Amino acid sequence: MEQNVKDMYIERLCHTLNDSKLSDMHKNKIISYAQQLLDKNMPVLYDKKHIAMIFDLRNIRLISSNYNKFYIDEKHKKRLIEAPSKKLKSIQKWILNNILEQLDTSEYAYGFRKGRSILQNALCHLGKKNVLCLDIKDFFGSIDEKTVFWLFRNIGFTSEASKTLKKLCCYKKALPQGAPTSPCIANIVCINMDKKLAQLAKKYNAVYSRYADDITFSSDEDISFLNKEVEKIIRKYNFFLNDKTKYYSGDHPKFITGLVVHKDKIRVPKKIKRELSKEIHFCRKFGVDMHLNNSGAEKRVNYREYLYGKAYYIKMVEHETGEKFLGMLNMIDWPDWALGSSNTSDNESVL
Repeated sequence: MEQNVKDMYIERLCHTLNDSKLSDMHKNKIISYAQQLLDKNMPVLYDKKHIAMIFDLRNIRLISSNYNKFYIDEKHKKRLIEAPSKKLKSIQKWILNNILEQLDTSEYAYGFRKGRSILQNALCHLGKKNVLCLDIKDFFGSIDEKTVFWLFRNIGFTSEASKTLKKLCCYKKALPQGAPTSPCIANIVCINMDKKLAQLAKKYNAVYSRYADDITFSSDEDISFLNKEVEKIIRKYNFFLNDKTKYYSGDHPKFITGLVVHKDKIRVPKKIKRELSKEIHFCRKFGVDMHLNNSGAEKRVNYREYLYGKAYYIKMVEHETGEKFLGMLNMIDWPDWALGSSNTSDNESVL
């Protein structure tokens, strides 16, 4: 926030307060509170009523519980996604852009951060002989609303404003998987935990990184025993490990957050490329409508974007291969319903 904007806000605030019947002490407290938040490049939020007015809300309790629940298939389980309503999502994006992204976050976090990605996370461990991969159980759900309240309170917001912001970011007393605010809050909350895990890695000449709930250590030395020490550390921060520990040693390929790391190269698993190649082949041979009809998924929502997303994911890791897939996708005769209002091309990422 530019200094002149901050000065104008304080000037208008003083003008408004001068017309009020508040005591000089109360006026000074309000001005001091606003100034402290502005100095931190934070929006000035006074209380529940003020926040409700900013977002044009009649009932904060009602809007904060407005989520749609669905499951997505993963390799070994179904993951529950709690997606906020359109209105709540727009509020959470405002909180993300104007508050959360102004804060320092964990330097060891590679997930959901601008300028970082799954590829960069894997690059941290390139060339290491031994890799230990661990998974945090119920990552977002383990961060409770009390922790979120104190995140906002420590910024400097009033207790009432912090409580209201907490309600807008939490669901069923914890971070929901599906809210745009959850990943950034988790990365901020995990700053101290990540520092402790990085110190543990340094103790054994290892490298540490975290991509959301995926923890990775790598070293040229044996680190197969580290999981017990990791568990001790993360339990102090109310986290627990899943039973999905994987240890890779020697010159064998290592799988790190979905990517294959082998010697000095990183690539996308062959299965993902085969599946995309097969989808494109059937779309070109039978047509998109017929292919989806044959596969029992007529007019899958965002099907075109789904395929382009896979191609851009591959391109991020394997540039030439990804470009080939994008070229093949551009040659498909897409029906009108698949095109919609999008205009995806080989120069526009949908990720």
